[in-house]
Amino acid sequence: MRYEILNTKLLLLGTLVLLLSNCAKDSSTPLSTIAIPQLLTELPTVLEETSGLIKRDDRLLSHNDSDGGAKLFQVSEHSATMEKEWMIMGAENVDWEDLAMDEQHVYIADIGNNFGLRPHLDVYQLRLEDMEKDSLMAQRIRYTYPDQIDFTSRPDHNFDGEALIAFGDSLYIFTKNRQDRQTNLYALPKQPGEHKARFYRTFNTDGLITAATVEESLGILCLLGYNRAHESAPFEPFLWLFYDFPSTDFFAGAQLRLELDIEEQVEGICFSGDRQLLISSEAKNGQSAHLYQLDVSDWIP
Repeated sequence: MRYEILNTKLLLLGTLVLLLSNCAKDSSTPLSTIAIPQLLTELPTVLEETSGLIKRDDRLLSHNDSDGGAKLFQVSEHSATMEKEWMIMGAENVDWEDLAMDEQHVYIADIGNNFGLRPHLDVYQLRLEDMEKDSLMAQRIRYTYPDQIDFTSRPDHNFDGEALIAFGDSLYIFTKNRQDRQTNLYALPKQPGEHKARFYRTFNTDGLITAATVEESLGILCLLGYNRAHESAPFEPFLWLFYDFPSTDFFAGAQLRLELDIEEQVEGICFSGDRQLLISSEAKNGQSAHLYQLDVSDWIP
């Protein structure tokens, strides 16, 4: 009887230790959960390779990547009707990957660098006050990565980029690290000219980052991305949410990873309202490009 009592006490003690251990682990590990985006509409065929997304005056702006030319498109949010098209003068589309916006400018991120060959990357700055015109003149913000010294062609490296935000007086780039599946954060001034990006820090996203958006008034940063086991495997999209961060130390606050319950190549993201997100995906495998909506108010207080 004593042995049974002793064994019971030991079992309870072991269970308590295990629970405490798990609690300690959870407190230092970002939470992860599944989220189901709502399909809003198909995007026009001209945006089959949509690769950037912002919302301005209840209209969506997007562009294609390297096959799309130096053009910016405006579409309706709910019907995805094509409303306007701009030629971007003074710019070329080497590999456009994201859009950002502040109170005065739109920024086009020509920062795709699939094989690590590009010694210079560009962000094109457009004036919002010119958006009523039929063509827009771009100012070039050119930069280099301070830690890239190898420009030989290779598929696995950490100097590809597909995510850009405008925050405060700077632009911030989140790299798509094909080598270690993390992201490096760099900062640029908003002034046209040639610059060397400032490296901030690395965050383990456990996947490839393809787009970013920030709501400065709410203090919420979103990083969109995906994983894929091999070329013929389905896409596994995810979304990182960062909030309650101090100043521009985006990774120092609360963190949450959402696994998105869709199998598409997600490439664009923007805020559409208070904790409402819009997500665009490229056309793949006979499917059209799509526009999704995701309400994250259940996860962010």
